[in-house]
Amino acid sequence: MTTSRTLGQEFLALYTTMEEFLSKQAGPNPPDSWSAMVEEVSPRNTTVKRYAYSLKAFGRLRNAILHNPRYPDRFIAEPLADAVEEFRQISNIVISPPRLGDEPNLELQPFKRSCSLKKALEHMGENEFSQIIVRDEDGLGLITSEDIARWLENQIEGTDILVLDARLEDLRPYELPGSFQVMGVTKTLFDAEAAFHRPPRSDESRLFAIIVTNNGKRTGKPVRIVTPWDVLALD
Repeated sequence: MTTSRTLGQEFLALYTTMEEFLSKQAGPNPPDSWSAMVEEVSPRNTTVKRYAYSLKAFGRLRNAILHNPRYPDRFIAEPLADAVEEFRQISNIVISPPRLGDEPNLELQPFKRSCSLKKALEHMGENEFSQIIVRDEDGLGLITSEDIARWLENQIEGTDILVLDARLEDLRPYELPGSFQVMGVTKTLFDAEAAFHRPPRSDESRLFAIIVTNNGKRTGKPVRIVTPWDVLALD
């Protein structure tokens, strides 16, 4: 009984911490109920939105524990150790989600448009990259392997494939809008996950990568590239 009571108290302590967090996230006039707060915060907090179902379930468990005339002397429902551990892990992630700037690649350098395609391809091959960052007049851009494939297809239709003479500037007409997005270092992996799940517009390609910059702008310094593979581990 002592262990179960301890688990119950630990669960309620976690609940109180999460309740305070959700209340602050909801703003100056938070809803009265836990479930309503989760609903209120979810549209502007991708981490809360991702765990909304579990958070609501833990809210029901909390009500089962407290809605007992003999509480706190007796728990009508006692959480399992696994449930408490799951709630602790989710609480930690929601309150301190993994940020895009947590694992920067400080050696990341954008290519100039004047760079040869051959050099860029060598760089992609050596590092097993499927895209590279370029520096355009208005900020950062992205060249994907699909862009290169479209360029090559066009060359095949001509008389020669002059890869040795090609520059990254030559690929510009074959780069599709919507292939990349820029986010700042304070954004979370769940923000990135939501972006990859968002369907593209009819005139855009799917999102291939997110360029993370120090200030969240195309004119900023790139510190990391995030791809769909980086968010698969979240599952």
